[in-house]
Amino acid sequence: MRNLWKTPVRSALLVGVLAAVALVVIPASASATTNTCTGKWGNAGKETLNDLTTDFGVSYSFSCNAPVHSFSVVSAREIPLFLNTASEFLAGTGAPGLIFSCEGTLPGNGTSCLSPSATGNAAAGSNIIGAIGLDVKATDYDKDSPVPFRLWLVATDATGVLTSPVELRQPKGYAKKYAKSVKKAKKASHRR
Repeated sequence: MRNLWKTPVRSALLVGVLAAVALVVIPASASATTNTCTGKWGNAGKETLNDLTTDFGVSYSFSCNAPVHSFSVVSAREIPLFLNTASEFLAGTGAPGLIFSCEGTLPGNGTSCLSPSATGNAAAGSNIIGAIGLDVKATDYDKDSPVPFRLWLVATDATGVLTSPVELRQPKGYAKKYAKSVKKAKKASHRR
């Protein structure tokens, strides 16, 4: 299957979206960074889907090697909703920590989340969890947004030090399920 993001127009669009997110999240004093984050996404659980008031959605989680004051999650597909909070769980103990407030345009391509205070930071190594609602399953072909579902993260600390954009890992087997869904959609469109 052809990689849909390798076209010049789509690559330029993605770079533009990530640059715009960085401008929204980064304080003016931002500088080069060695801060790094890693994370993943997967199908949202029943309780999260109830909170999102939708049948389809994904939960994302990540941690960084530096404190996190704010972050943005950017989606390759347009999203209809997201949870208005994301939660920190402390490294080692899993105890609840900060509750980030999340905002963004709906429908849109992501959300930006901010600590509840100017000095509030999730501790380095803490796990931060949030969720995004979808119109169809992440593994399904979406005719309104015909690209594979992917998520990227950009985070800052209170001093404005920014991480490089990082793609959150997709669940095992996702690419194969998505390719099968695209094939099925193409077959159905040829029958018409």
